[in-house]
Amino acid sequence: MVIFSLVCYQKVPGSRYSRVLADAMDRVTRRFYLPVDELNLFEGGMSGMIKRLGDEHSIYIKAAKKQAFEEDLNQPDTIVGGSRSPDGQWDFLLSGDLRIGYIRISGFAETEQGENNTAADFRAALEQLRKEKIRGLVLDLRDNRGGSLKAAVDICDMLVPKGEIVTTRGRDGQILRAFHASGKASFAGFPIAVLINRKSASASEIVAACLQDHDLAIVVGERSYGKGTVQEVVDMGHAFGVMKLTIATYWRPSGQNINRSKEDVKSDVKKATWGVSPNEGYDVRVEDDERDRLLSWQRESELAALPGGKSTAGDPTPDRVLLKAVGYLESKAKK
Repeated sequence: MVIFSLVCYQKVPGSRYSRVLADAMDRVTRRFYLPVDELNLFEGGMSGMIKRLGDEHSIYIKAAKKQAFEEDLNQPDTIVGGSRSPDGQWDFLLSGDLRIGYIRISGFAETEQGENNTAADFRAALEQLRKEKIRGLVLDLRDNRGGSLKAAVDICDMLVPKGEIVTTRGRDGQILRAFHASGKASFAGFPIAVLINRKSASASEIVAACLQDHDLAIVVGERSYGKGTVQEVVDMGHAFGVMKLTIATYWRPSGQNINRSKEDVKSDVKKATWGVSPNEGYDVRVEDDERDRLLSWQRESELAALPGGKSTAGDPTPDRVLLKAVGYLESKAKK
């Protein structure tokens, strides 16, 4: 209406009708028009547009939360062991005389300089365990929300002698890119048990699915989250935040889609094909209160192992998933 009135006023400057319309619009603007903040208008429009995609992983991140989002992408200490040595370094060997290694990956980070690079740190941990002549490995991916695709592929390449690691497919189902093992697997010859739970997602599901499909590991715990989506991050500028869009999905070597679609949310988990499910006989359900106690004890133990740390009080919470995995590895190591 404002534009229309201005056009009329310019085109017919001598017409009393155009002057009346312009005067009316001027009064509306001065008395009844509520100004809209341009940034709020932009953010509202972006949020509404992304919501129409119907994809829970495509999101718009406001400028106020942009820094926290970027910091979350660069996670420190993504490779940890089961305990710390007296000098504060991680010990990747479980207690006992069967020489079973333990590596927990909390996220998949990738940096150009190699600092906090998950794949490089994973290789270093395996090199350390190889000197210990391990006879089995526990790879703990519980509560791992994912991260860098490249880091996940690089880790699989260290353990998989040959074959497909993962493929990405577009919204039309066509393969966009396929990742295969280089044939230079540096570490092999020992059984592996991968631990997952319902919060294991994205890159962690790629690793678990790849090792399971190639029969290089058994999976112990709970069905994973089912976030097999590839996101592209678009920086909208300093004042306007970040847009994260789903452009593809991850598919495991067996040909199954890792991603859980909206239609699968209410489906029977036991019959589902999305995500990664434990091997038969290795499904261990852990309720939230048990999981919280275990995480709390884990954090206290890690802090206590640091120089100057205080010893933890009380008895440790039994880790039933880890015990199940160790039992499997012990049976294999004895052969």
